[in-house]
Amino acid sequence: MEVKLSREHLWLKEVHPFRFLIGITSHALHHWGEIVGMELPSKGMEIKKDEPIGTVETEKSVHDLYAPLTGKIVEVNPKWVNASQDQLKNFEFWDWILVLDANDPHEMTQLMTVKEYEHWVKEEQR
Repeated sequence: MEVKLSREHLWLKEVHPFRFLIGITSHALHHWGEIVGMELPSKGMEIKKDEPIGTVETEKSVHDLYAPLTGKIVEVNPKWVNASQDQLKNFEFWDWILVLDANDPHEMTQLMTVKEYEHWVKEEQR
């Protein structure tokens, strides 16, 4: 399955129909800096597209995480729940943070391909 990306710098990989692994893009991690804290939503939480669902604290700032799709969180990666600052130093872009069952297939059309995301990031940096 093709990885899709959101304007909120999250990647999504469909692992079953309408079920997505979600992580933070390498672009965001590179620009945000080293992660020192993370607040993630709870399993079972219903989320709506574009609403805040958590935060990532870096040495530079605190960054909100916004829901890329509407749905229900069916799993939160236990590796990152209550992770220590030392553990968070090992966070990589391929690490997933949660699993989401999406409710609205039409929202998926608003996600970008890798190529579209790279182009969008370049335009945003201008």
